[in-house]
Amino acid sequence: RILFIGEEHTNDEFHRVQLRVLEALVASGREVLVGLEMFPWTQQAVLDDWIAGRLDEPTFVERSQWYETWSHHWGHYRDIFLYAQRQKLRMYGINAPRDVVRTVRAKGFDALDAAARERMPPSLDLTSDEHRRMFTASFSADDALHLTSLNAEQREGMYRAQVTWDGAMGWNAKRALQQHGGPKAIMVVLIGAGHVTYGLGSERQLRPHFRERITSLVPVAVRDADNAPVASVRASYANFIWGVPRADGPGLPVLGVSLSGRIGPNPTQVIAVDKASPAAAAGVRVGDVLLAIDGRPIDSMAALQRQTAGY
Repeated sequence: RILFIGEEHTNDEFHRVQLRVLEALVASGREVLVGLEMFPWTQQAVLDDWIAGRLDEPTFVERSQWYETWSHHWGHYRDIFLYAQRQKLRMYGINAPRDVVRTVRAKGFDALDAAARERMPPSLDLTSDEHRRMFTASFSADDALHLTSLNAEQREGMYRAQVTWDGAMGWNAKRALQQHGGPKAIMVVLIGAGHVTYGLGSERQLRPHFRERITSLVPVAVRDADNAPVASVRASYANFIWGVPRADGPGLPVLGVSLSGRIGPNPTQVIAVDKASPAAAAGVRVGDVLLAIDGRPIDSMAALQRQTAGY
């Protein structure tokens, strides 16, 4: 009844798998609903307008605040959204708004107001040592923001934020399925693979509150970083895996920098530059401040994303 499809956000091979699954389920006659990590629950009205055909593509991207809410290139998701609109597949924002995540990260779950708590599971489990190890391992040693640079309270706050995302997305997918789907409907959740693998993320937070079948599917590159064939995958990784070609790089334009905060009236410095990126080729260095691209002032992170997406 709920299918989590894990993705790498900038890997088009993963998004092709998601689209093929949606197409196959529709062809089989299933009633299909789509849950979206990239939208918080506060953005439901604009998703409804998109599926109803009341918005064209540029207007949807603008009104949905795609680049304010989700920093990744619209092109990675475009075919999925166009297919859902053609087929009238209802799409649901299932993520927690940023202010909810910030509150939990800083103050804990008890600081949430009643409206936010309604959108979260009755309980959240922070006791899994396996999940904590996986979460810690997701930060590589050369990340500009590494967990070892944070104190114990800050690390725990980041972990609470992760569990908030896991719990909110599973709970709101279930909520939309039960409120809007028929008895044989399936909710297909498009979500980062880190929330799916080994069943330790959203599925673990949802399972105590949902007795029907939950399934996971995660694409796996059939060759590794050295271009050698991948011979095996742990059986616990996901219920289903789907082999895809290895993709080197995001395939769509990205600048290739990390920032310590915001862009705008008080812009923050570049804290990392990807080695094989346009930023590196242009001579951007750690410590620089981004002011303009191609002579056009950059006054916000969303403006940076929108302009980069135009190339």
